[in-house]
Amino acid sequence: MNRLVVDRNPMVGLCWRNISDAVKAKLQNVPEPQRQKQTEDLIRQIYYVYIVLDQYAQLDDLRSRGYMSADDAKIIEWKRSMLPNLMGSEVGRWMLENNLMEYYSEMMNKDLRTAAASIHPSGSK
Repeated sequence: MNRLVVDRNPMVGLCWRNISDAVKAKLQNVPEPQRQKQTEDLIRQIYYVYIVLDQYAQLDDLRSRGYMSADDAKIIEWKRSMLPNLMGSEVGRWMLENNLMEYYSEMMNKDLRTAAASIHPSGSK
């Protein structure tokens, strides 16, 4: 799913069942006149997070293949800045809590959970 598709028709983002179920659960109590717009806005935000995380996933892939060290400057920079910002955002945190990161490797999910914990160290939400 790319940004062009999400911007033009965000409802396409509901074609993945886990995303669809999580969005429906989050917005189930929103009155119908507002639900459509809020659904579209949430899907856009979800996919913007995915677009950015896919950049990190490429680094993670290089790391898992041994082409890049876990101590590489780019990975460290992502862990210090980008991942905590994404996982500290309301949508990023919600995505992590609803297991919408299952598409990524175990190591990347560990990095995402660590980043989220660095923002919310006591486990508070």
